[in-house]
Amino acid sequence: FYYKKIFDCINEESLSVLLKETVSLFGPLPHSMLLVFRCRQLAFLAQKTPVVGIKKIKNSYVITLGSFGIKNISAFLKTVSAFFDFYCVLYDISSDSTFLKIKFSYVKEDSYILLEKFLKKIYVD
Repeated sequence: FYYKKIFDCINEESLSVLLKETVSLFGPLPHSMLLVFRCRQLAFLAQKTPVVGIKKIKNSYVITLGSFGIKNISAFLKTVSAFFDFYCVLYDISSDSTFLKIKFSYVKEDSYILLEKFLKKIYVD
């Protein structure tokens, strides 16, 4: 029931309200439930970026970006490189005619925090 309520939220504000209501009703939430809220929050952030998918594979993440949403690929790649270099994260970039894929592993802190920072860095107005 709560999973549906989370994914029925239409924006970050409604998700935040639902989280506050849920914590008010049940107290501190288990980590696994907080991750569901975080995933939905990341989905909202990704809507304003070229990101079309984020997948966790074992200890790595793969961020898939549609090349159609990137106006200046050279500047974008510099932004990506500067971001991951700043956080000392090893990453790999691959591409085909439609998609750009960034693969990285991160263990220093919550990976969702890094993903959130990345999405905010590549945010498109």
